[in-house]
Amino acid sequence: MALTYPEAVYFTPTEEGLFATSLTTTRWINFTPLHLDVRKVGEIINFYEQFAVREMSGSFALLTGEQVPFAVTVPTAPYTNRLFFTNQTMPNPYWGNVDKDALTLIANNAPLHLTRIRVSDSYQKRSIERQMYHSMSEYATVSFWTEACQASVMVTTTNPQILKAGQEAFCNSASLAAYMRVNNKSYDEYVNAAQSMLNDTIHGKVGFLLFPQEIYESFPKIGSIFR
Repeated sequence: MALTYPEAVYFTPTEEGLFATSLTTTRWINFTPLHLDVRKVGEIINFYEQFAVREMSGSFALLTGEQVPFAVTVPTAPYTNRLFFTNQTMPNPYWGNVDKDALTLIANNAPLHLTRIRVSDSYQKRSIERQMYHSMSEYATVSFWTEACQASVMVTTTNPQILKAGQEAFCNSASLAAYMRVNNKSYDEYVNAAQSMLNDTIHGKVGFLLFPQEIYESFPKIGSIFR
């Protein structure tokens, strides 16, 4: 752990383990008082891995009106995951962003993807999220949907200058679809929600992707990843 999250060396995990999915293995370390439902975590990663294998394509819209085509594929190099769940008092890893509760580091030529999910009540400070989430575990679960996508798929666009925006737009859009599905929202309700919000990315605001109904209904209804 010291090599990937040295800031956590003085904290004691409550539980940890290793599991395999269709394309990789994931080492997980949980520092929170909540117990992780590893089966659900594996289902989410597997879902995205199969998404990548199917090689979906489409486009997302910039605020300028430009439509940017994208393609979803499997990461180019074999990789493993290291997944950390932390409480609110723990310091961020050196590779993290202090302003984010969830983040993933993917080095282009590295075989290890690092993800940190902070189980936090910070969603209560933001009006839209305060209406969406009812507990820290629910907020952390949706955050994990986003970061599991970041670690499991590779999104490419025809404009390499906004490559990061493409990855963020796709994965944020996927986690919104997952949230709507688990809350039993109809496809029309999902479309209305996606069309009423914008993604904040490193390259500015980008519209949410609209998944076709068949794909939307393929998102598994997985509740909290904690039990």
